[in-house]
Amino acid sequence: VDVALDSKGNVLAAGDIFLADGPGFLFKGIIARFNANSLDLDTSFGVAGKVITENPSDINLGFRALGLDSQDRIIAAGEQEGDFSVSRYLVDGKPDTNLGTNGQTLVDFGGGDVANALTLEEKEKIVVGGFSRGASNNRDFALARLNP
Repeated sequence: VDVALDSKGNVLAAGDIFLADGPGFLFKGIIARFNANSLDLDTSFGVAGKVITENPSDINLGFRALGLDSQDRIIAAGEQEGDFSVSRYLVDGKPDTNLGTNGQTLVDFGGGDVANALTLEEKEKIVVGGFSRGASNNRDFALARLNP
């Protein structure tokens, strides 16, 4: 879970939720935006103040880090089925299709990869850090820079 403030002082929170999926469970990334003054959900964002990631193949996706760029686009990083996942959303909560496929890109270090942190460099480059669990099952530091 991570939180960030946009340029208007609204609070954004990102994490994941578990949903029933037949006999098991599926987790999906969620971002919620709360109004600066009241901390009520901002109903102009996503659906009723929330964006829940929908993957066509119903695979697990969770967010661990959150940031905003100079245009108040929302960047969320985490893990999708063992790879770094980086998603970018427009101010209204719609996926920013200028990043990757439908607003999401994956980075595979060859192990069980999880992005836990992100920051933005000049010219909106996205840097994500986390770990990769290789064949030995040890956690190795992993770092990626995206040039969207």
